[in-house]
Amino acid sequence: MELKAVEREQRQIIQQISDRHAEGRPRLAAVDDMLDQLEERRAGLEVRLRQAPAEEDFGERISRLKAEVSPEAVELFIGYSMSDLNIRLLLHRIWSTWKRSGNEGERPPSYVFMYRPNPVQETVLSNWGVTVLGGEGADPQEALLAFVG
Repeated sequence: MELKAVEREQRQIIQQISDRHAEGRPRLAAVDDMLDQLEERRAGLEVRLRQAPAEEDFGERISRLKAEVSPEAVELFIGYSMSDLNIRLLLHRIWSTWKRSGNEGERPPSYVFMYRPNPVQETVLSNWGVTVLGGEGADPQEALLAFVG
C-alpha cells in the first residue's frame, strides 16, 4: 500500500518535471531532490517487502508450531509480575503475531494467574486473548498454592 503511494507520488513529480520542460521552464533542484528521496524510499520499501515472509509462511509456521506443542509440553512460569514490562511486551507480541497471521481463531487459549487481579490489566489482557485467573489467599504464595493445589 505504502509502495503504491510512493510510486504514485513519483509519477506526479515526473509529470511536473515533464510539464515544466514542455513549457520551456527550467528544472527545479527541489523537485529533483524530492524525486531522489522518493526513489530511495521506494527502493527501501521494495527491499523490506522482499525480506518479509509471505502470509503462507506464517500459516506454515503456526501449523508446525501447533504440531510440535502438545498439552503435555505446556510450560508454567511462576514469579513474574504484570508490572514487568518484558512480560507485557511478550504477551502483546504473541497476540500481534497471531493477529497478523490470519489464523487468530486457531490460537490456543492463554491464561495468566494474578494474585490480586487488576481490572485495567484484565481488560488489556482480555483484548489480547488472555484469560485472567484470580487467586484467593492472604498472600501471593498462599494464593498460588491454593490455585495449583
